[in-house]
Amino acid sequence: MEAFIPSIISDVKAIARELYKLRNYNVKWNIQARLDEFLNVRGEYDVEVDFLGDRVIEELEPHNPPPILAVDGSNRNIDTPYAFTTIASGSIVSERLGVILDYPAAWFNYPLEVKGVLTPYIGVAPDTDNVVLDLPPSATQYNPVGKLYDSNYNRHQVVDEIRARVENTLLNLVPKVDERLLIGLKHRVVVVDGPLYHIPRVLFEQTVEEYYIKAWRRILKDRVEAVLRLDSKRIVTIGVVKRIERSKILSKSQEFNDKVKGALKINISGGNDLVVVDRLISEALSEGIIRTPLKPLLIGPFKVRTSIRDVLRIKDMPLKVIGYIFVPYHPYSLVNHRILRVEVSENMYRMLGNIVFSWVAYDAVNHSTTIPYSLHLAHSRCNKWCTMLFTYYTSYYSRMGIPLTYDTRLQFLQVMSEYEFK
Repeated sequence: MEAFIPSIISDVKAIARELYKLRNYNVKWNIQARLDEFLNVRGEYDVEVDFLGDRVIEELEPHNPPPILAVDGSNRNIDTPYAFTTIASGSIVSERLGVILDYPAAWFNYPLEVKGVLTPYIGVAPDTDNVVLDLPPSATQYNPVGKLYDSNYNRHQVVDEIRARVENTLLNLVPKVDERLLIGLKHRVVVVDGPLYHIPRVLFEQTVEEYYIKAWRRILKDRVEAVLRLDSKRIVTIGVVKRIERSKILSKSQEFNDKVKGALKINISGGNDLVVVDRLISEALSEGIIRTPLKPLLIGPFKVRTSIRDVLRIKDMPLKVIGYIFVPYHPYSLVNHRILRVEVSENMYRMLGNIVFSWVAYDAVNHSTTIPYSLHLAHSRCNKWCTMLFTYYTSYYSRMGIPLTYDTRLQFLQVMSEYEFK
């Protein structure tokens, strides 16, 4: 543990001292606040979809991309009888240049400076009401619009808010990467884990508390402004979504539905994206439209419009163009294949076309990872760093005499056993 930098050591001590004081207050353990998917913020809501392609499904020729910067975030949670703590971390990683930055910064000399960045990466939600903790700048007890995290504030919302703020911060730092690292390139590419920007359902739900809606408006506005800033500097931002079973984008394009009926004689209306893509690939394979050995496939592209533009009132709000990429794991089998939803702003798509999908396919197929290799590196990096922070914080909580919930203790023991095994 000696390798931890002084600021992290002092911060965990300060936070633990504040949590220890909560023993003097009336604790209200609210199980409702810990229910998963309370707001169902993931997925797409209220979208209109235009099919931009010519064929229902087509082979995608991978193209070697320019150097990619990948941005990803991770989080770990520590639950106690007195307060809930979430720890987020994020990384900017290049598959050719190595680690550009970790946030929070570790003890390395990074190519990118992080001085002056004060985005909190720790969220603390006490199981008491009307108690304001004296936390260091790295931690916060408030959501992005100043609402106090109390016993009633949904814990999974806390997790999403803290991680999203860290990821937005990293995305805003990308333009500061020294251009000499990427010299001679016509375009620079940034791949982010998840959508280019979220369209959470919470923004349209009348029964949800206003402070949740305002928090996501702020987070979403920050993300969109970051993407616009990158667009203006001709830095291509690509969102890669690995979980597509919660969205129904494909079935919302009537033109695409009609083309599928004509080519494959199947009806895809109402199906979620994973069901639709699975049926398309299976039928196309059986009908001889695609053949083995399997190659990367493209379904789309599609232009997505949403009323979120009116909700946020952001000038020049970028529309998204998306494509679904089938990445085979084995050239003669559908086992363990991956379906990725790849998103790019309409402005960048107009400039580059389908080459952005070819870049993602190359980065996944060439390294046999079924997800972009650059994203795999970023995910591995930030997850390991976040796990180290988790073990350090959890150990210090225990040494301070702060009891852990059963699930937290089990997670800690599992992590430590994995370290010992290695």
